[in-house]
Amino acid sequence: MKKILPAAVVAAVAGVNGAQALHVNPDGLGQVLLYPYYTVEGQQDTYINLVNTTDDFKAVKIRFLDSMNSAEVLDFNLYLSPRDHWSAVVTGGREDGEPAVMRSADTSCTSPLAVSQGLEIPFRTYQFDEEDSVNGPERTREGYVEIIEMGTIFDSDLQAAIEHVDGEPDDCEFVDDQWASGGLWDQTDGDFGLTGLTGGLYGYGVLIDVPKGAAAGYEATAIDDWIDEDLFLFSHTEPGSIFPSLGS
Repeated sequence: MKKILPAAVVAAVAGVNGAQALHVNPDGLGQVLLYPYYTVEGQQDTYINLVNTTDDFKAVKIRFLDSMNSAEVLDFNLYLSPRDHWSAVVTGGREDGEPAVMRSADTSCTSPLAVSQGLEIPFRTYQFDEEDSVNGPERTREGYVEIIEMGTIFDSDLQAAIEHVDGEPDDCEFVDDQWASGGLWDQTDGDFGLTGLTGGLYGYGVLIDVPKGAAAGYEATAIDDWIDEDLFLFSHTEPGSIFPSLGS
């Protein structure tokens, strides 16, 4: 199996010093999760699973990057209730000229809403350099995934909207609306109702070879204490933002 170590991770780890407590957590729980590989080549599917093991409401960034030079092909915001489990599948790309796509049957709140509404989201090529040897949709078919905690949500209205009732979040439209013009996060650069990162995210991936009926799984690498506590208020960004990132 092809292994990918994101360049941003290498740079981040290489830059650790005594003032920065960034470290890989051997317990598999962290503020950042790195899924080293997704693929749809050879009619394979890749399932991405994320668990919030804490009693906190969390805002996290989900980011898919390609394997050639870590160009982003998809990102969105996910809002987890306590003990929430979110999952999605990367599939598609079966025909020439078709990109990989992501689809989730999970209703945990997202921004944009299309993800939590179960729509199929094609991976994008807008960050590919025209001078790269490969810059078409086929390049989206292999890569890796970053999941980055952006903050703990303490605002009671936001918590009520995110919390699952009978297996469904109460009001994801309310959460998404806060990024719209005049919304709470639009007015305050995303820091309203959030406090520091508490970690406790756990993740794993499963690659399924559809034609062969075979599967292989892996645990995501968990990184803790990845961001200075004084900077966390700058880490909750709108969907589509390239921040936060491990290059930050």
